[in-house]
Amino acid sequence: MPVDFPEGEWTRVLLTFTADAGLYNDVPDKCGSNNPGWNPGGDPWDRTASVYLVEDDCVDTGATCFGRLGNVELLRTITPFGTDDKRPPEGRGSGVVPARTWTFDITPLVPLLEGRKYIGVFIGVFVSAGWDTYVRFDFSERADEASPEPPADGVAKVFFHDGGNLAQSFPVTIPASATQVKARVFTTGHGGNQFCDGGSRNGLSCAGGCPGGSCQNCDEFCHRENQILINDVVRWSQVPWRDDCSPGSIFACQSWNACGWPSCTFSRAGWCPGYIACHKSGTCDQDIDFTQWLTPGATHQLRYNIPVLNGSWTKSVIVYWYE
Repeated sequence: MPVDFPEGEWTRVLLTFTADAGLYNDVPDKCGSNNPGWNPGGDPWDRTASVYLVEDDCVDTGATCFGRLGNVELLRTITPFGTDDKRPPEGRGSGVVPARTWTFDITPLVPLLEGRKYIGVFIGVFVSAGWDTYVRFDFSERADEASPEPPADGVAKVFFHDGGNLAQSFPVTIPASATQVKARVFTTGHGGNQFCDGGSRNGLSCAGGCPGGSCQNCDEFCHRENQILINDVVRWSQVPWRDDCSPGSIFACQSWNACGWPSCTFSRAGWCPGYIACHKSGTCDQDIDFTQWLTPGATHQLRYNIPVLNGSWTKSVIVYWYE
């Protein structure tokens, strides 16, 4: 959808994304006989969801814009296992589980939010019924509302990709005047085929046993190292893993999942149903300081690598800097 971004001396820009499945059958029918199952009113599954800025020609050419290397991911989240919001005019849904809303600070990316741009929303739905989505941008010029991460002086659109490993490196040029460089990283693991998670046969078929590890649906429930290489040297290494998917109580996530309990409590590869994606548990910060590795006044080669990969990974990197 085309968006005309306003001009201003912005101190904070927030992106708010709302998704509603609109499940309208009565419990437990709304979840299907195989919970979570199919529902004619909406999608009761946990899905990859992304809001992104279109920066290439995919709209003009009619190509798929999601996961295109030239586009910029603004937000990655995972839907809950359906919602059943009771919204006009249809009035469908029980109203027990409202639409899920996420708000994310995108202030550093202000240099990209100029003029007319296309905004895309993707939810990986594999059933006939889907989601209603809403996107809102809130701009502020007030000093008392300033983001702790102000508008960057420059932004490098590195990559946005869905699937397997990326073989290529991406050039990132940092001006000599830069004093701080950060990378904003989203990465989430998916896939349901069984492989060994950990141990001496990590990443191999479960058929041969998994000594020292366990057999899991990979890569959704598998611990997989993610790496960022700068000039062929690993400078960031992380095993994306969330073990806080139902904080406070094993029943807590029922309140934002119409279907799918107790699955909403399970730990996963960088995500939880109903939450913004992050590579670690607890207080989340997708921004990583790369100043010592993406040094000013040079062009560097950045490559993203997942040494053991059995499923599909949705991943994106943006680099921005301050002068």
